[in-house]
Amino acid sequence: MVNAPHALERLDPLSFPLSGSRLIEASAGTGKTYTIATLYVRLVLGHGDLRGFGRSLMPPEILVVTFTEAATKELRDRIRIRLFEAAHLFRVEPGVDPPIQSDPQLLQLRLSLPEATWPGCARRLELASEWMDDAAISTIHAWCQRMLREHAFDSGSLFTQELVAEKDQLLVDTVRDYWRTFMTPLSVAEATIIGAFFKDPLSLCPRLIGLLEQAHQLEGTDPPRVVIEQTERVRLKTLALMKQTWSPWIEEIRTLLKSAVDNKSANGQKLQPRFFNEWLDKLKQWTDDETLIWPLIKVDAKAWSRLTRSGLKDAFDKGVSAPQHPAFEAMETFREDLEALPNALPALLGHAAQWVRLAMDKEQSRRSQMGFNDLLTHLDAALQGPNGTHLAALIRQQFPVALIDEFQDTDPIQYRIFDRVYNAPDDKTPKALILIGDPKQAIYGFRGGDLHTYLKARKDCLPPIYSLQRNYRSTTAMVAATNHLFLLAESRPIGRGAFLFRSPDANPVPFSPADAQDRQEQLVIHTEPKTALSIWTLPERDDLKPWGAGAYRLAMARTCASEIVHLLHLSRTGALVFQSQESGRKIAPKDLAVLVSNRTEAGLIRRELAARSVQSVYLSDQDSVFQSPHAPEIEAWLRACAEPDDSRLLRAALATPLLGCSYQELRRLHHDERALEQRMLQFRDYHTRWQRRGVLPMLRRLLHDFDVPNRLLKVHPIDPEAGGSGERSLTDVLHLAELLQAASLKLDGDHALIRFLQEQRASIDRTGLGRAAQQVRLESDEDLVQVVTIHKSKGLEYDLVFIPFIALLHKEASKPGALFRWHDDQGDLCVSLTPDIAARERVQEERLAEDLRKLYVAMTRARYATWVGFGPAENVEQSALGYLLTGGAPIPRGAFIEHMNHLQSGASNRLALIVDPMISDQRWTGSEDQQHPLLARSSVRRFRENWWIASYSSLKKRGSSEGDASAWGPPPETPDADHYGSALQEESQEPWSVKNTLGPTTVEKGSLHSFPSGADAGTFLHDLLEWVAEKGFQSIVQQPTLLREEITRKSAIHGFGHAVDQLEDGLHHLLKMPLTSPILTGSMALQDLSIYQAEMEFWMAVRTVSILEIDDRICRDTLKGRKRPPLEAKVLNGLLKGFIDLVFLYEDRYYVLDYKSNRLGSDSSAYTPDKIESVMLEARYDLQYVLYLLALHRHLKSRKPDYDYDRHMGGAIYFFLRGGHAETRGLFSERPPRALIEHLDALFDGQESSVFT
Repeated sequence: MVNAPHALERLDPLSFPLSGSRLIEASAGTGKTYTIATLYVRLVLGHGDLRGFGRSLMPPEILVVTFTEAATKELRDRIRIRLFEAAHLFRVEPGVDPPIQSDPQLLQLRLSLPEATWPGCARRLELASEWMDDAAISTIHAWCQRMLREHAFDSGSLFTQELVAEKDQLLVDTVRDYWRTFMTPLSVAEATIIGAFFKDPLSLCPRLIGLLEQAHQLEGTDPPRVVIEQTERVRLKTLALMKQTWSPWIEEIRTLLKSAVDNKSANGQKLQPRFFNEWLDKLKQWTDDETLIWPLIKVDAKAWSRLTRSGLKDAFDKGVSAPQHPAFEAMETFREDLEALPNALPALLGHAAQWVRLAMDKEQSRRSQMGFNDLLTHLDAALQGPNGTHLAALIRQQFPVALIDEFQDTDPIQYRIFDRVYNAPDDKTPKALILIGDPKQAIYGFRGGDLHTYLKARKDCLPPIYSLQRNYRSTTAMVAATNHLFLLAESRPIGRGAFLFRSPDANPVPFSPADAQDRQEQLVIHTEPKTALSIWTLPERDDLKPWGAGAYRLAMARTCASEIVHLLHLSRTGALVFQSQESGRKIAPKDLAVLVSNRTEAGLIRRELAARSVQSVYLSDQDSVFQSPHAPEIEAWLRACAEPDDSRLLRAALATPLLGCSYQELRRLHHDERALEQRMLQFRDYHTRWQRRGVLPMLRRLLHDFDVPNRLLKVHPIDPEAGGSGERSLTDVLHLAELLQAASLKLDGDHALIRFLQEQRASIDRTGLGRAAQQVRLESDEDLVQVVTIHKSKGLEYDLVFIPFIALLHKEASKPGALFRWHDDQGDLCVSLTPDIAARERVQEERLAEDLRKLYVAMTRARYATWVGFGPAENVEQSALGYLLTGGAPIPRGAFIEHMNHLQSGASNRLALIVDPMISDQRWTGSEDQQHPLLARSSVRRFRENWWIASYSSLKKRGSSEGDASAWGPPPETPDADHYGSALQEESQEPWSVKNTLGPTTVEKGSLHSFPSGADAGTFLHDLLEWVAEKGFQSIVQQPTLLREEITRKSAIHGFGHAVDQLEDGLHHLLKMPLTSPILTGSMALQDLSIYQAEMEFWMAVRTVSILEIDDRICRDTLKGRKRPPLEAKVLNGLLKGFIDLVFLYEDRYYVLDYKSNRLGSDSSAYTPDKIESVMLEARYDLQYVLYLLALHRHLKSRKPDYDYDRHMGGAIYFFLRGGHAETRGLFSERPPRALIEHLDALFDGQESSVFT
């Protein structure tokens, strides 16, 4: 047992000795950071004479260590401000009154120094404040890394050592190596046993994470095969003895039970032959089968309790004795006896942890890498090594003073490092090690924090121990309530004090009542001070049985949420306010904090708050965003965007909740091909955007198109089911999109990114690993109720605090394979996977001790008031709050409320007992300010922007669509469709029916007449021809197998598998077929082309041009002026975009070629010049090719110095693919006059005014 501590002395920051090893114990809310800043100022000034350091120091010489990055930033800022304030104060001339708001402590410090030194002090303080960017304020890990780097020779470190923040992938890879080495060679029988514990390497990973740090202390040195062999031998032998004993009992108890039923001495409803005979048959099967471990009786079957002595007693009438038999006694502990059979899991985990830890260390060394914990172990090893004394002297010379904050959460390695550096009796140079902590707040045992190490360091420090006891955070009433609660246990003669450290000889962690500085502001209800501590007490159940954990948790969550709504409504009416001398301040949701132990409790309270329209934020969420419910939805979107023509994937994506498609719309996609095709066009555009711009722009476009942000933030601001909000959902979606964009830069292709997302979701689920960058982000810092874990709340303060679940008992895991940690009588850490009964009792005792410290942290967060839940739950007396209130003694059933009333007596001014608290469904309607926001009226009239992006598909024929007749802007609901948009829609309309087509119906070999028509087929043919162009026309002709493989693959995906031969013949014919046209000199085939560009994209600026003027010029100058459907009256102003199927160079001329899959008839006779020309007019393809030629004209003019339209522009060719065997070859061609193209070029540039505007 740790010896008695040194005597405590209240700290005076101006007389505290700044040399040697010193300890400051700072209770919660006592101004610890303020005190550190004061000591820092003294060190800079060299203040203190004999109680000072001996000389003045500057920021690079003063080491300040804390344990989080956020704390280092706060410390740096607070110290900088304090130095600046002190410098300003020292600048005030002697005899001049200092500013009224000056810090009293700094005033006292100034008066303790001669006036003649004040100007020099001011200069030094100013210099120090400006030097704070170089101050040695850091986390313990950052400081160790710096020491290893700066003293590489003396520490034996490599100059090229790399710090690796995450070891996740290394762990997974090493576990896979372990699996291949030891698990793969096992026999089927052995592998079956292993499979009962972990299925694969990924399921083994989470079992090892908590074991690696103490792997060297674990039992289990034998490999899995030996462990299984030894365990199974003992297990089967023990089991055989049990079965041997039970075998004759089965028929004996069957006879006893049957006799009791026959003579009606047993209750026929409770003891029925059809049930107990089935149970006994299962037991007989168990005894007869040597390999069967458990009887095949359901876990929740009544047999487990009915066949016991107490269960049978309940089944017999009063006054009738139940039959006696050893089997009934044995059944009382039957399941426990089976669970206690030798288990291979602890030895397997011990061996795996030791092997994996050693292998990871070797691999890290080979890679010249270190993890965060390795920084400490490497520096510790260097200080204990042969050069350790010299290294310690160098560090001591560099940092003569060290202030270690939050020292109660230290561990043996951390303390050994600082003790080795600063505990050097032979070194007479000035040095100081100042430790600051509070043993009552040591709650990070799960991270390696070791309170017993703190207590050892406490003994090593020079006496006395200095303490900070005045609470500046809370009101006098709140401090008194906390004092009262913990003094109940501290002053109880029986027991071990408030924190379970009291012994007959000493109490190293006592509870000393804090003093209150008090606050000027008070919480007032109906003009009376509100009781600082309120305890909700649930009534006992009618059967007096304790509340189950689930029911208790739900009741407390509803109680807490109801109370929060009640308080907010009271405050809105002015009945509950924070009252100061000048005015009153109403309560806002952001003033309230709910403290929980884990995310399960957080989710429950947030759901109850959301059900009452109270928005909240969870400030302790450490989950990976890949675990969010939206990750699988985004995966479904990516799959659909990667393969937009797969209707199954498309429907799955549209069915995700975030996209908000109605059931009617989803059902429509099953029978409306046009609707399905429109969605396919939309997702093809997403696919194109993904390919050209990245996954993040694509996802943002998708979110915009489906109005996801608006629905989440406005339509569904609160999600009661998830306990979150639309803001939470939108934050997760955008975070996932950013992570996917970052990952895509390192991956090759769409499907690689989808596989990455799938693997991230799987690895998080199965290994429990998550990276810092993947942790969910805080969705809002607005006026929300804050839900935070007790661990995360440490060091923070809130106006009002609710702790609804603190009375629930959180027991240590007792399943096989769980790691148990405890300390022996000397305070040394012990770990085991197979602890004995004494060790388990020690574990439970230390669990309760840490829970008491957690309760202290939770109780000291509030400024004004705290609400705590404590009711007749199961084992409530074993909880931390139960220990304080009852000393751990069970409360008699039926007397819970009476007992609580007794505890309240004499403390009514400190705490209020609320029996059976109100649970209400009343909703929070927001503050008055929220109810009447000053917002501008929203216009219901739709205005279109003058500037827009147009394409050929958006320039509609007059009468082709309904909508606004305005001549400005884009048509209503203009889709940002892909470049096939309008063309495919026109092709799918089939204006030329088969019935009206004359000529024979025989199909030529290699023709595409019988190939399906429609937009889907058109897209398919375009895709094939695009692929052929990318591979090379001539190359594909020379490698026919390559073409067939691609056709086969694409056809299987799109449902054209029946047409593979037809497509192969048809495409070969099209590639080899001579293209004869008036605008071509001679004939050529696609296979002859060598210089061409497929799918050439263009964007053209256009300035206030009337579509009617464009239409008028095109109608006059193309297709011999024949009549055609007029275009809709619109004005182009912005950009015109498009894609050209093929641009090629032939005989020094440039041509535009566009593929058309329209079916003009059932055979080649339908593809006459007149019919082709009619289709060109009806579909307004003339507009399309003129715009394409204009784009090509502009491109050549900007790139070709000697460009001349007459010499270099060939014209446009339209290739109707199904007419390849006709006399026309399915070709239409025209070269518009130069005047038309140049007129449009000038018109688009704004050089010619439009007569139609």
